[in-house]
Amino acid sequence: MAEQRTVNPLVVGSSPTLPAMTKQITDIIDNAIKQISGKQLVSSSEMTDLLLDIRLQHMLAGELAKTQPV
Repeated sequence: MAEQRTVNPLVVGSSPTLPAMTKQITDIIDNAIKQISGKQLVSSSEMTDLLLDIRLQHMLAGELAKTQPV
């Protein structure tokens, strides 16, 4: 799953929106489901990668929410 990581928009300097971050999180989960659904067994490293990807995107979305005006 690590090979499917997306570019972090907060690092490259663009200005992402909260809906865009939510879509990225959803895309990560959807891609992982596609990869995992056909397997009998899933390695712990694959699950760790998935959970870390989701955690990172969630943290970025939280930081973005703090910086956007209400």
